[in-house]
Amino acid sequence: MILLPLPRRPELLSDEHRSPGLVFAMDATRRDVDYGDEYDWFAMEYPRIFRYHLGHVEHRLGDIYAAYERYHEHYEKEVAGDEATLESAVYNREVEVLYWDFEAFLSAASCALDIVARILTTGFASPVPVSFNRFIKRADGPFRDILARANGEWVARFKDYRDCFVHYTPISRMPLIGVTRYTDGFELRCSLPTNPNKRENALFHYNRRTELLKYTLRVYRKLRELDSEVAGTIADLHAAGRFPARTTNLIGVSARQRAG
Repeated sequence: MILLPLPRRPELLSDEHRSPGLVFAMDATRRDVDYGDEYDWFAMEYPRIFRYHLGHVEHRLGDIYAAYERYHEHYEKEVAGDEATLESAVYNREVEVLYWDFEAFLSAASCALDIVARILTTGFASPVPVSFNRFIKRADGPFRDILARANGEWVARFKDYRDCFVHYTPISRMPLIGVTRYTDGFELRCSLPTNPNKRENALFHYNRRTELLKYTLRVYRKLRELDSEVAGTIADLHAAGRFPARTTNLIGVSARQRAG
């Protein structure tokens, strides 16, 4: 039996100090036409806030992948030896850190999604909500369609994981990394529950298709695809004279007041 290879590590923007598409698309809108100081500041600042959160996403992904590489090397040696003495799973502080990194990855990606929605509020003449979930409930047009489609394909599920692990319960009080034997070989795995909305680790179920590294890579790929699609739509609408639709009243819209 062999130890199956890890999924390929993606090329990260931070590897080459490159910016996401939203930075270039919004920079083009403020360079092409003078919409005033408030829009100029917003169009420069908020895409770079998105870049900040995407950098955090990439940092956590990189640390998760590096931990998998270390354990993959460890288990390669074990699989090559006597399979009868193969240690099937490991729990230690490094594995805890891996799961902490995953929870931080979920939080950072959620922040990035809210900033995408905040940026897209400039595509509407009247104010619309600045958070991702409220945006897709209240907005309309192509930007709403893009975010709603992403929500149906992956964001809603992703937020189920974030809400479960951040607000309700960790995957386990003793998270494990280890190898599972399948007909095609041993696979290095950190399990993810298939039913995070149970919000109780005693009720979680697991299967082969749902695995922490594979899921992390999928969310990252989808986030990059969303950035590319949104940036392309901004560029097309701007070229047609339809973006931005609002260039004032962009700052302070999410301010919160507390009584007393």
